[in-house]
Amino acid sequence: MINKNILNNIKFGEIIGVKYSVIITYVTGKVNPKNNTLILISEKFNVSCDALLKTDLSTAKNLADYVGKFGVI
Repeated sequence: MINKNILNNIKFGEIIGVKYSVIITYVTGKVNPKNNTLILISEKFNVSCDALLKTDLSTAKNLADYVGKFGVI
């Protein structure tokens, strides 16, 4: 069975136009999203860039659920 976190991260990547492998680098803390990616996430999910910048995205195993905390997904 496919892990729910994997599926959500795949879908999240599709929405923002980023490959799953890149999403995983964000989740594992190996890479931080570029500014233009943060802006895109902010616009697509109605989350402030400030909130995204102040959060360690590597603490979110699933970025879709993390962004959903803001009541968007």
